[in-house]
Parts: sequence; structure tokens; C-alpha cells
Amino acid sequence: MKKILAILMALAMLFSFAACGEEDNDEKKKDKEPKETQSVEIDENEDIIEKPVEKKLSKGVISANTYTNEFSGISFTKPTDWTFASDEQLSATVGQSLELFDMDIDEAILKNTSYYDAMAVSPSGENVIFAFENLKATNSENITIEEYFVNFKKMSEETGITLSFGSLKKDKLCGKSFYSSVASAQVNGSSVYQKYYMTIEGEIVILVSVTVKEANGFDKIEAMFVEAAVPVNPVSPVNPVPPVEVTPPVEQNKLSRGTITGDVYKNAFADITFNKPYDWTFSSDKELMESVNAGFDLMNVTDLEAALAKQACIYDMMAESADSTSNVLVMFGSGEIGLDEYEYAEMLKEELASYASSGVYYDFGNVTAKSFGGQTYYLMPLVLNDSVYQNMYIRVIDDIVIVVTLTTADKANFTNLEAMFS
Repeated sequence: MKKILAILMALAMLFSFAACGEEDNDEKKKDKEPKETQSVEIDENEDIIEKPVEKKLSKGVISANTYTNEFSGISFTKPTDWTFASDEQLSATVGQSLELFDMDIDEAILKNTSYYDAMAVSPSGENVIFAFENLKATNSENITIEEYFVNFKKMSEETGITLSFGSLKKDKLCGKSFYSSVASAQVNGSSVYQKYYMTIEGEIVILVSVTVKEANGFDKIEAMFVEAAVPVNPVSPVNPVPPVEVTPPVEQNKLSRGTITGDVYKNAFADITFNKPYDWTFSSDKELMESVNAGFDLMNVTDLEAALAKQACIYDMMAESADSTSNVLVMFGSGEIGLDEYEYAEMLKEELASYASSGVYYDFGNVTAKSFGGQTYYLMPLVLNDSVYQNMYIRVIDDIVIVVTLTTADKANFTNLEAMFS
């Protein structure tokens, strides 16, 4: 088992390349305002309120059994039989040059794109690795965490080890909001499991990987994490750090119906905002029910998650152009933990292909990741009966699937339809 876990530990090297798969973001930069590290606000009484200055990237501190990092807000206390890897051991595991450990972290991360800060290892090979990646060094400052995760999964395919990833979901570590995904692999006939935590602070990706030998082994290791605090009289290969204040985690939204105010539809759970043109119309619940052949009772339930447990999907909003040549539809589907967007797209393909017996024929395009409405969705393009074009944008949150469908008679119109979302 030690040998198997050692192989999986090397997968942490994926952190070094996850942002590199992103395309040039120059065009994206033009559409976004530059990030500010400090600004002021003036209230009605003209009192100046300063926002806190953004924390500076720093190396962690190891004191006895505890690793602490001010920038990430992470503190990890290992069991007494675990060990913190030396610089030489960490270098041998993840391939980081020893000279980087002697540099200032800002210099090291610019030179090498990524920086591995610490690693704790159990006697059986279970381990925790802490790392950072500089998005600026790869021209990827505007990458979303979802896009980063897509590239991360792609790079895993080049390791020679087949990893089965679960979906990306909201999580927390040390009271801080992260996104996480669990992967499993078969190595030499045995199963190993790895959980990746990731978040973006400014131009830095904070990365934590946990490797265990049992599928239920993550809870035990997650209990070793606490909110960061300054160790007393630290003995560490890196500089001591001052106390850090950790922002309380944001409570995850519960699935709910969207709201329509004037020309704007919003859904907090899906983080969707749709601005319709003045000459478009929103369908009433009755009209929507008739269009999609859904039960009217599903339009009025208060607990949508409970309703989804009994139904395949719930339709939330439909808007249609004045000439009826284009429309937008938002729905929620029932999935399961671990189901990803590609798998759900395959399920949709199978269902839609079955309509051929009724004279409805679909041609399916390739499923690709796409930035849409400020989030990363998986786009499945379709052509209905060689005359109507549809784009289905799919996103999975835990066991809820969000599907936004754009339909138009003119394929060139998708750019205009996508621009209505934010």
C-alpha cells in the first residue's frame, strides 16, 4: 500500500499544470475591470472607510506538529506518528527544485509557476500536500475555478493513472470556502482515494490534496484542520507569520424558484441572471406548463429538492422572442452525487435520440466546457430536424443539474442570446 500511495502522491504535480491548459485570456482581460488590492468608500457623512489590504502570499510555518499559513488561512495539526517532509523529500515527491525552497515565495512561484509549501505523511503513506499556483505566470488571471478544475482533470489523463473524478462542489476547510472533488484510482489492483481542495485568492490558486487508502478516510484527516493561528516560538524552515482572520464560510444556497422583476429573471441557487429584450415575453407558469408538458403542481412547490427526488426535472423559466424564432428555457434536473456534466449530457442524448420514433430527429455536437453567464458550463449543441438549432448548457452542483437551453432558427444568433445572461 505504501508504494501505491506514493504513486498517487505524485499526482499532486498536476497542480503545476492545471492553469497552463487555459487559452490566452487577453480578450477576457479587456472585458473585466482590473482587480484592486485597496480602495475607499465614502458614506453620506463623507467619513472614509478603508477596505483591508489584500493579504500577501507567504510561506507556511511549521511548529512542532502544526503547519500554519497566513495567506491561505489554513492550520493543520498532524498526529504524533506522522512526519512533515523535509525539503529534499518534498522535492523528490513533487519534482520541485531544491533551490526554490531557499527563495522568497514570490520569486519562487514566478520562476516555477507553482510552489509546494509543505507535506505531511503518515506511516502507511496517507498524506496531505499544501501548494500554491501563480495564475499570472501562465496568463490565466481570469480563469474560473470551474475552468481550472476542467484543465486539472485533463492533465490527470497524462499521468498514466486513470482517475475517476466526482463533481466539483462547494466545501470548507479551516472555516474558509473552497471547492473540492474526490478522485479514485485502481493501482496494482488496489483502490486509492484523493480529495482536492482549491480556491482562488487574487492571482493565486490555493491547493490542498489529501490522499487516503479508504473511501471514508477523509473525515479523520479533515478533523486535523483548524482555523489558522500563530504558533508560539515557531521552529520552522520558513519565516514566522502574524495572526490571520479567516472569513466565515458563506452558507450554500438552497434550490429554489427564480424571481422575475420587470425584464430580469434571477435564480440565486444557479447564480443566473437573464435580461430579456423589451419585446420578448416571459411565459406564465401555465404557459410554461403547457409548453413543456409539466404538471402545474411542480410550479408551486416550496421544497424543490424534495420534488426533484420524485420527478426527473423542474422547469423554472421560459422567455420567447416577439417573432417566436428564439427562446430561452431554464430547468433543474435530478442527478446523483458523483454524476458529472459529461455523464448527464450522455443521458440527455440517449433520451432525445429516442424521440426519433416520433419523427423528431436530433444531430448532436461534441460536449465542451464553455464560460457562460459568469460560470463554467458544459455545452452540448444540437440541431433539431435539420432546421432548428439548440445549445444546452449543463452545470452540476452536488446532485442538482442546471440546464439552460437556447433555441433559435438562426445559428448565428447564439452570441446575442448568450449576451443576455450574466
